[in-house]
Amino acid sequence: MFAITTRNKLRSRRHAVSMVWAWRLIRQQLARTPGMLAYTTGLASLTEFYTLTLWQKEIDMTLFMASEDHRDMMWNVRRWADSFWSMRWNGTADEVGTWNGQRFAHDGAVASQKRQYVGPGYVEPQDVPEALRPYLRNIIRDNEPETLGVNAVIGRVPTPTISSIRFLKRMLQPWRSTANALRFELALGLGECLLFVVWRESGEKDSRELMNALLDQFPDAWAMRFPATDFEIGHWNRLRIREYAETEAGTTAAQ
Repeated sequence: MFAITTRNKLRSRRHAVSMVWAWRLIRQQLARTPGMLAYTTGLASLTEFYTLTLWQKEIDMTLFMASEDHRDMMWNVRRWADSFWSMRWNGTADEVGTWNGQRFAHDGAVASQKRQYVGPGYVEPQDVPEALRPYLRNIIRDNEPETLGVNAVIGRVPTPTISSIRFLKRMLQPWRSTANALRFELALGLGECLLFVVWRESGEKDSRELMNALLDQFPDAWAMRFPATDFEIGHWNRLRIREYAETEAGTTAAQ
């Protein structure tokens, strides 16, 4: 299992209505997309929009991205957005809670038994669907996406009332300002919130405490710790996680 997160920073609030409408169409498409495990969307402000999708196989995710509806939406986002960022995160067994009764803990042993990684999914080149064959030259890899020295805690918290949202914000306050967090965002969705915290490598203890506290206060919440990979597009307020991880690794080696 792996996750895809996106952040769209719009040029102006006047594009917010268009973005919400595009979200509605994409959510409808995701709901009928094979292989999509779970998804949510949320906004931090009228110019800052986030998405989270969980997938079992890359072939399903790639077919979704290659669809006309998704390509049309991405073309419009280019006109609306001041910046765009997307990251792939590998699933782990470090998971708390459930998402509508589902758990998604990653079985690393299964992945290690795959013969060849072809980026859509674990298939041989001749098995790639016809719709993806034009992209075959660009997507074949001989290995898994490289894991970087940065992790994220990504969570979904049902918040049916305004008071529950306020309580969640107060509960999260101690971790919002910790020095180990590179980015911290709580985005409001449809009766739920998307929690997204990017941690330095030294922040593993903080991330575990956050996940436990979240489940203790919100028994219906779900969260997982995700290592970042080298599949990254764009930037998050000038942060490129791959560049940050390479710089940190170089600094550690020099010491």
